[in-house]
Amino acid sequence: MICKMVVLNIFSFNAPYYLDIMSNNGCSIKRIYIKSFKANVCVETTEHSVMLIASKNGNSVYKTIYLNNLSCQRVSVNFQFNITFLNKSSINIITLNDANWGFPIASGVLNFKSS
Repeated sequence: MICKMVVLNIFSFNAPYYLDIMSNNGCSIKRIYIKSFKANVCVETTEHSVMLIASKNGNSVYKTIYLNNLSCQRVSVNFQFNITFLNKSSINIITLNDANWGFPIASGVLNFKSS
């Protein structure tokens, strides 16, 4: 197995909070108390993914990071707590499809900009 070094660039306006870094089999790799807006964390693992759990005042945000087979990689992560999205007009349902074959995509990232 290849040991991978992952540098996490973590951004959050809701500091301070606790960050738990876990492997995909549930073992804890690292627990960090983050005090500032931006933090850099270095983690070594042999797993194909790591799970991040940010918790503050009983609220938790879960994120799974899937890793490449590279020996060293950087990942940027953003955590936001207690965010409510207001949509006064209607409820929008967005379906993502593969551009080549048209198959539905199980998970993806969408970035919205307000105008």
